[in-house]
Amino acid sequence: MGHGGRNCRDCQAPIEFIQGRNDRWIPVEPGTENRHRCKLERTCENCESKFEGAPWMKLCPDCYKGGRSSRSSSGGARPPRTKEELDPGGEDGVPF
Repeated sequence: MGHGGRNCRDCQAPIEFIQGRNDRWIPVEPGTENRHRCKLERTCENCESKFEGAPWMKLCPDCYKGGRSSRSSSGGARPPRTKEELDPGGEDGVPF
């Protein structure tokens, strides 16, 4: 199945590698083809909840997907833009 018994450089969990598209090596859970998910304990910068993830992850899965509101108005994910923000249009519906 996978190549080599190694450990994740971030959480030290055992991992293997499989060759994916474009000959890239993908870290997976040993004995499976499930992509490895880092098990480091992180704190969400938006809602301050605890979650497991890689060091580069700043938001918990709920905040990343937009499911939680921000604790502060200055941080966190931006809400989706409205149709008017995306296409303001003019009097005749032409934006310029």
